[in-house]
Amino acid sequence: MADTHSSAPSTQVTHGAHGHAAHGSDMMAAFAGLVIGAIALFLILGSIVLLTNRHYANERGGEHTAQSAER
Repeated sequence: MADTHSSAPSTQVTHGAHGHAAHGSDMMAAFAGLVIGAIALFLILGSIVLLTNRHYANERGGEHTAQSAER
């Protein structure tokens, strides 16, 4: 009764000395994902700031104007 699924294919992965899978490294894919994720995050946050600034462009920020900033 030890092996109830004898017809199932073996999915065992051979591991190296460090316990990692013996196939090739995915370091390039990891760096590509990191770069693409950083660019996507920058674009999303930039568009939020742009849309927020456009939304509040017509409102005055109290008494703070360009003239009072020069004093």
